[in-house]
Amino acid sequence: MPKNGKEFFTDEEKPFSHPYDGPAARAGVYAGPAAHRGVGGGPNVKVYGDFRTDRRAAIVSLNIGDYDSAEISDELSGRYGIVTRSGAHCAPLMHEALGTKIQGAVRFSFSHYNTEEEIDEAIRAVKELAEE
Repeated sequence: MPKNGKEFFTDEEKPFSHPYDGPAARAGVYAGPAAHRGVGGGPNVKVYGDFRTDRRAAIVSLNIGDYDSAEISDELSGRYGIVTRSGAHCAPLMHEALGTKIQGAVRFSFSHYNTEEEIDEAIRAVKELAEE
């Protein structure tokens, strides 16, 4: 029995890839640490996740101060054209553990379609909102 489905498909035929393979993983390797470095130490910004490893998905969740995550997500969309997901993400127990049950979190879901420039623009937008 194969360990995973990759033995049966060429790269073009793969219906899915392992989360640590391919372009989406490369986006995650760049997006997570870049966001953490770019805004994690900034004023009023809390970035959630373990950034000690590059073995992570291209998802970055954060909050700015005490603002509701929906407000931040709306500002990112309206002012910068950056679409994010806000709220509890169908994970109320995780938000309870993080202390964000009421506030939720702003989630960036980067992929292989995103360029490093787009990721950097998202970082700039978060920094600007955090400085207001």
